[in-house]
Amino acid sequence: MNLRMLLHELAVIAVEIGEDSSAFEDKYHEIESALQEATRWVPVEERLPEDEKFVLLIHDANGLSPRVGYRVGDSWHDPLFTWREMNIPTHWMPLPVPPEGGTK
Repeated sequence: MNLRMLLHELAVIAVEIGEDSSAFEDKYHEIESALQEATRWVPVEERLPEDEKFVLLIHDANGLSPRVGYRVGDSWHDPLFTWREMNIPTHWMPLPVPPEGGTK
């Protein structure tokens, strides 16, 4: 379930809860967990991003030089260069959703 659907459900529950707030609190905690998962750095040992999907990448745990890049099989790429073996990213996270409405 995506975050937008969870927020919609939360709004519906907020209208219907009356005196029982347990449903509201449960949905709130579900949304909080989804947000934490969506905004955390994922170690590459834990899980890899989908092939050819742009993500944020860092080479070390201090995160001082994040880059946008993507993976194809065992190779990591960004617009400037292909990472060699010693520069394989250690962590990644999804890119944020672009703003609605585009540019004006």
